[in-house]
Amino acid sequence: MGLPVGVTLLAWAFGTLPGLAAAPRFPSPLVLIGGGPPGSAIVAQALSLAGGSGARVAVLPLASDDPEQAASAYRKYLDAFGVQSFGLLSPTHASAASPEVLRQEASADLLFFPGGDQRRLVSALDGTPLLGAILDAWMRGAVIAGTSAGAMPWGSTYIANGTSRGALADAFDRDAQGRPGLELERGLRLVDDLLVDTHFDEDQRLGRLLLAEAATPSATAIGVDEGTAAILTGQTVHVIGAGAVTVLEAPGLLGDNAMAAGPSDLFAAGPFEMERLVGGQSYVLGSATPMAAPALPAPTATPAPGGFFGWFAHRPSAPPSPAPGAPVGPHEPITIIGDPVPPPQSDAVAAFVRDSGGTQARILILAGDGAARDAEAWRSGLLLAGAGSATIQTATDLHDQSLSAALEQATGIFFLEDESGTLLVKLNAGQRNLADIAALYASRLPVAAAGLGMRILGDVAYFGRPGGTDREVMAGLHLLPGTVADDGFWGPSGLERLIQATLMAGHATGFGLGPGSALRVTDGQALAMGSQQIVVLEGHGVQASTLPATDSVAPASATGLEVSVLAPQGVYDLVGFRPRF
Repeated sequence: MGLPVGVTLLAWAFGTLPGLAAAPRFPSPLVLIGGGPPGSAIVAQALSLAGGSGARVAVLPLASDDPEQAASAYRKYLDAFGVQSFGLLSPTHASAASPEVLRQEASADLLFFPGGDQRRLVSALDGTPLLGAILDAWMRGAVIAGTSAGAMPWGSTYIANGTSRGALADAFDRDAQGRPGLELERGLRLVDDLLVDTHFDEDQRLGRLLLAEAATPSATAIGVDEGTAAILTGQTVHVIGAGAVTVLEAPGLLGDNAMAAGPSDLFAAGPFEMERLVGGQSYVLGSATPMAAPALPAPTATPAPGGFFGWFAHRPSAPPSPAPGAPVGPHEPITIIGDPVPPPQSDAVAAFVRDSGGTQARILILAGDGAARDAEAWRSGLLLAGAGSATIQTATDLHDQSLSAALEQATGIFFLEDESGTLLVKLNAGQRNLADIAALYASRLPVAAAGLGMRILGDVAYFGRPGGTDREVMAGLHLLPGTVADDGFWGPSGLERLIQATLMAGHATGFGLGPGSALRVTDGQALAMGSQQIVVLEGHGVQASTLPATDSVAPASATGLEVSVLAPQGVYDLVGFRPRF
């Protein structure tokens, strides 16, 4: 089992900035690139911080499995910026670097670490005179820049292996196939209290960064998207590039079980403070003050036309910030189920059937046209769970009289939806608003939704990929006011979709679910059920935010978010906006 190290890390001095919580300090710039094509704007900024095209640049491909290829690629790329002084250190020479090599590295103005395997990088440097020369250069004022694995090991602790799903399921244990949930190992210790993850949104690594942060709560955890850089200067994070930088801090955890978590005691923790920054924004670590830092100086080095990495830039639009709502849970319970089809056993399904009358339950399934097959499966699943009867009406079949008559006979309502939102479209159309009819009966009857159906219960229903041609955003049914939910949170674009929906709904509470997770809401309290965790994204404290244009793949930004992980039987208070463990 890979246990975390450095759980108690040294706190850095606050410096002269008033009101700051403990946060890492950076004597010289540290440029953390999330992987993928870093973009010429990022490289130009790193060179500018190092002194421009006249800077002495050293490339150290110590994490790469093909260092010669990596060095050659970066040499060609840097030539486009007019860099004249270029050095290369191969892995075979790292541990036995001569005094002359050490002097060269210590005199460099920019030390660049390409990607590969972070363990390989740590193994090549840890305990060597070369690491001392790198530290000397950094303390003198040299810029350290790394991409992907080259950005990860500079703190006291680094993420060596694991996935979000593995971290949530197994924490620091291993699964039946011997795969680690999460492995934390001792880092290179240039700076304490820093955790870095890369390829963040592309690989949906929020889960593993949350566990890592809970295990080292004095640290500042930073997740960097591909094609994006977090430039750390002093106590400030500056962001450039096409994606987002996610900052997690844990000054006020109400509870966590990170060190004891495993398959028999699922990880739960929160709330974490979460800042999500996009290109052009800056944030002072520990300040809870958005975009309060001075901007970086303009780059003095610019590339020649072309360059094989390419360049991306965006300026997200800034829609009006709606006032936060005041959600009040319904009197009758509402159950949302992450599974798109009935699981073999489900305490959430059983609870909904019981709420609806048990063997006397008459459940009406309202389904989008593309969810007809799923509706048949759920009809069978509800009957197996003990319901007396279950009938189906698809969007095409709905009209005022048929819906009213069916709801008059029902003792429970079950919502399913398809990827186009045809049920929600139909409910919001017509001479009379069918949504009002459904809402009237939903205020009297138990309600459940599964899979995509959960997205229509709150204030905003978000379908498709952010910026994609399949993107569709509509007003929800408001059956869970002040909330949004996403059943595909751990899939591609899941985190971005939930963040955008949370902001669009007026800084709402967002629930991220997946197969095996479920939630039962009654009287303003949300109880986690099922066998997997639920992520709660709290937007009611958002201080500033931006949303991208409708057709833009750029991410949203927000400062003042909070995020919590609920294990089964955990509770989230929708009135006080706090988890209970």
